[in-house]
Amino acid sequence: MKIPATRIDEVLIVEVGESRSVAGTTPAAPPPPPDEPILISEAKPAPAAAAELAAAPAPAAAPEPAAKKLSKTGSAVPLIGLLGLLFTGASFGVRLLRRF
Repeated sequence: MKIPATRIDEVLIVEVGESRSVAGTTPAAPPPPPDEPILISEAKPAPAAAAELAAAPAPAAAPEPAAKKLSKTGSAVPLIGLLGLLFTGASFGVRLLRRF
């Protein structure tokens, strides 16, 4: 049996307004950075070490060979998670098909 009815809701609305005024000044701007860098301490190399550094050429970096297999950190955990998600979705699909 259905009975028609009308629902009337009375809601009390209270509006509160607030305003705030603040006076003040902004802080002074920081000084600009110096044009030249400031050295804290300067270590001077020994004359013999400086001569060796100047005479020896820098070695060229050898290119690394391309990796042919997965690194040790690679695993099958993402695949297992994807399969779990797939099977969960399939179970919901079968459940829907059984209802209709």
